[in-house]
Amino acid sequence: MLSAFGLVLSTCLASAQTETRPKTEDLLPETTVLYVQIENVRDMLEKITDSNFGRMLEDEQVSPLISEFYQQGLDAYSNVEDAVGLSLEEIRSLPSGELCFALVAPKRQEPAPVVLIDMDPENEAVTKAYERFREFAEEQGVREGFEGAVVEEEETEEIIFERVNGQDGPLFMFRKNGTLVASANEQVLKDIWERWNDRPVEKIRSLSENRKFVTIMNRCRGTKEAPPEVRAFVDPIELARSTTRGNFGAQAALNFLPILGLDGLLGAGGSVLFQEQEFETVFHGHVLLANPRKGVFEMLALKPADYQPQSWVPYDTVNYVTTSWDVPTMYAELEKIVDAFASEGAFQENVQTRINDELGIDLQFDVIDQLTGRITYVQWNVEPARVNSTANITCLEVADPDKAEEMVDIFVERIREDNGDDAIEEDEYQGQLYWKQSDASVSDRVDRRARRNEERGGPSMELRATQACILLLNDQLIICDSVEAMKRIVDTDRGDEPAMIEDEQFSYITGKMTRMLGTDMPAALFFSRPAEQIKLWLDIAKSDNSFELMEEAAVDNPVVAGLMRTMEDNPLPDFEQIRQYFPPQGSFITDDETGYHILAFSIRSEDMPEESDE
Repeated sequence: MLSAFGLVLSTCLASAQTETRPKTEDLLPETTVLYVQIENVRDMLEKITDSNFGRMLEDEQVSPLISEFYQQGLDAYSNVEDAVGLSLEEIRSLPSGELCFALVAPKRQEPAPVVLIDMDPENEAVTKAYERFREFAEEQGVREGFEGAVVEEEETEEIIFERVNGQDGPLFMFRKNGTLVASANEQVLKDIWERWNDRPVEKIRSLSENRKFVTIMNRCRGTKEAPPEVRAFVDPIELARSTTRGNFGAQAALNFLPILGLDGLLGAGGSVLFQEQEFETVFHGHVLLANPRKGVFEMLALKPADYQPQSWVPYDTVNYVTTSWDVPTMYAELEKIVDAFASEGAFQENVQTRINDELGIDLQFDVIDQLTGRITYVQWNVEPARVNSTANITCLEVADPDKAEEMVDIFVERIREDNGDDAIEEDEYQGQLYWKQSDASVSDRVDRRARRNEERGGPSMELRATQACILLLNDQLIICDSVEAMKRIVDTDRGDEPAMIEDEQFSYITGKMTRMLGTDMPAALFFSRPAEQIKLWLDIAKSDNSFELMEEAAVDNPVVAGLMRTMEDNPLPDFEQIRQYFPPQGSFITDDETGYHILAFSIRSEDMPEESDE
């Protein structure tokens, strides 16, 4: 099938495109369960070249290193170029316009892939690709014992349909005005041709009349001047049903979806726009849900709120995520789901025996009712740079700090009962009490890891010794895996270190969000500083430990050896030289009657406010 498919993609040798063809969603049937479309491949690549990342590759501090890597790739490809028959540049030149892949699920049939591609018939690479793939298909046919690359034609007054036989079955195609359409299902292909000529297909409407598709694409559309460069759509349940047809176990599992409420997942999709006004990229995603929601989707009860960073969130946070949940609703829906699979009352019985009786608490009153629902997740890099330097911080907002402290004491005592009195200990920083995994237990874990590495021999990767901490800061219950991160949290809250809430770039990003969404009350907010992670990995790459590991690996690995030579001749750039190419990014989730909408964007570096000197 692969050889036949390659042959198909390379045979678009028709005359130059002279007329505007119908939109792809008007050609595909409404039974399309997967759809990925690039509006114009060449335009998209040009816009990516003009992005922050593309400009970084042209930077005089970076380009020598990238050029060397690229040349190594060309040298490696040269070993197989004769077999392929095309250079990398010729392969890149094949798509000249739209490229679309879809999966159609005809009733009571196997799902059929569909490919649509615009190719320039005057491009010599297309002719070369046709000749080489035909040779390859014939050679494969001889090896595999079947007649390969057999092209059968069915000519009508309007078009020629071609059938290409392959090892995995036939592939059908037609070519029209520089556009190639191919499918593994002959009837699907012929129906596409009928729609191309504005003739209705009996009992099967087009994808553009599919309510799920239309709703999602309307929520993810660009502007009239700038349609999305990339669009995608998936009907996950119909996709699962069609691809598991004949599999009794998988089909039986699908029958449980209504119990979980997952049958309310109607579809998902999104779009990507490049170079849209001051935005470098804009991503719209939409998860289409049935209304009213049931089961899992009722349990995932997001609440819109004003999500300004708490006073303790460090300025140099790598990733910041905050949202709010209707915790009582979540708890009640979880009970319904568990009881549906077990028996009525099973959930509460397990809560009573395994939690309430064991800990001497009332889970509903002492824990569930004490949570406001706001949850914040933060990542912050701990120095020195190591592969696991990124500390993970989770914060739960509580309604009653005194009650929360009482619960923490109960859980700490239970940990000591199960793991020994020295498993967890109290400590103090800047007058702030906190609990942490004991230094002795952390030291024991580090020693065991060192002994294992010593037994293996050779250099080992330096890792951060994680240490669980619990901090109750006013109404914020904070759990993290680093004492250093916990101390930074306290310092930031006291005003001794800069906080994210003071960051002009964060305010700029959220201001853009408000304008694009039309609200300052999303259901979730995401903010990231990719530059902080780039700095981490640059520091790791320049460390002596990394050099020792690469030096050992280079003995038996020529690729690593070549990488080391390249880095010796072209040193990695300093972080400050490339910081400008990695501005902060924002994304947001809103929740409405149709489902969840995701908006993510990055802004061109030159349009961002100057970073604070603090």
